[in-house]
Amino acid sequence: MIASIPHGITDNQILWDPFLSTFEKITILADDVISNPAFTTTFFQIDMGVIGPLYNVAGACRHPIVRRKAIALLERVPSLQEGIWNAGMTARVARKVMELEESGIAEVREAADVPDWARISDVVPEFEKGGEASNVEVFNE
Repeated sequence: MIASIPHGITDNQILWDPFLSTFEKITILADDVISNPAFTTTFFQIDMGVIGPLYNVAGACRHPIVRRKAIALLERVPSLQEGIWNAGMTARVARKVMELEESGIAEVREAADVPDWARISDVVPEFEKGGEASNVEVFNE
């Protein structure tokens, strides 16, 4: 499953809105993986699994239900480590981005309720020596 936008125009975050059904499929598949009794979060994994795709959904999908489901799935497995990705830390960053984008909006019912000027296009976390994010710098183009 591939959802891509041609290079050079990704700063227009509204271009992700038509991919709602793809974002929904990603959260459904990730939920299936996490809910599987054979799934374990007790060891370090080199390969990517669910964290990256769920973070991409949380960052690109502004539909409130789908976005919150992606964040909730990351929060369900906070100790999961896939390469440099930690699910708990990733969930905290995604939640902060969502809060920043939605601040000042009375109620978000659909993706279009988050205006393009409020949408964050890039996130750069800064880490302390112990690995915790100390600061998250965000950009909206």
